[in-house]
Amino acid sequence: MKKLLMCCIATASLLCVRVGRAEATSVSCPGALGGGVDRQFSLDTDPASICTAFGDNNVGGANDEFLSGAGAGWEIIDVSDDTTGTHDGWLTISTTPGGSFSIDPLAWSTYGQIALGLKDGNPGPKWAAFTLAQNVTGGTWNDTEGHLLGHAVLYGTGTPDTTLDAAAVPEPATLVLFGSCLGFIATRMKRRQS
Repeated sequence: MKKLLMCCIATASLLCVRVGRAEATSVSCPGALGGGVDRQFSLDTDPASICTAFGDNNVGGANDEFLSGAGAGWEIIDVSDDTTGTHDGWLTISTTPGGSFSIDPLAWSTYGQIALGLKDGNPGPKWAAFTLAQNVTGGTWNDTEGHLLGHAVLYGTGTPDTTLDAAAVPEPATLVLFGSCLGFIATRMKRRQS
């Protein structure tokens, strides 16, 4: 009986640990090196983000290349090195390669989509923009050449989806399994006592 109880507890524990484990996925932008591109930015998030655009000019300023191209219709939420944007302070980022970034969770209750632009003043792709997966509030960034970040820009567009995502509601399989094991044990103990 003790062995059965221990087996049920171990199985339920393993299921809980497996469901709760998350691993960041690295995405490179502009992707595969080639066509004269000598380096790339990468972003590690869980779930993975998407490389949306990259270019040689500027982001976050008056001539924002993302907003005039792939990000047409988006707005600047925050710029890391000044007070530009509608919500200053919603983006925090380390300028050292391999550094981390964090986004205020309020951004996801205000915008339907969020993108993170990374700006580097050195030769090569001077900026890259990543569309973040829903509800991503942090991760790490890198530059294959090890350059410091000039600044980062948080972009937003649309309104948040307020419908309940079935995938966001955890399946109660662990509780069902654990409850079934406890019910089975209780039944066996009753039979033994009678």
